[in-house]
Amino acid sequence: MIPSKTASLRTVVSRRPRIQVLVILVVGFGASLLAYNVGVNFDNARARASFERAAGDRIAAVHSSISSTIGSLRALASFFEATGDVTDEQFRRFVSPLLAVHPGVQAYEWVPRVEQRERAAMERGATGMRPEFRITERDSS
Repeated sequence: MIPSKTASLRTVVSRRPRIQVLVILVVGFGASLLAYNVGVNFDNARARASFERAAGDRIAAVHSSISSTIGSLRALASFFEATGDVTDEQFRRFVSPLLAVHPGVQAYEWVPRVEQRERAAMERGATGMRPEFRITERDSS
């Protein structure tokens, strides 16, 4: 019986290092996965924060630009209200500086409302300055 106990003891002793190695490998692999996830989450959080800062800056810039342009439109409306009948030349002189400070604005249009009885006179006067000038009517739909 002694030989069988010795063989059994050897088997237990020889399995112990394998189990220890296996436990060390599993714990090491788990720790590596945990460290990887922490790193990825940290990088994602940092990238998200950077994106949100950049987006916030761009939103603020767009908001500021739109607010400034609306201010110019209000100034133009006040000019019309204060002046009454605005000529083409007065309009051009007023909007030239506005266009210079608002590069996002392509044009301010001077499109006076013309009654039917004034149409012929307006077309004659305007074609003298701009031969391509035509009055068109709005689509009624």
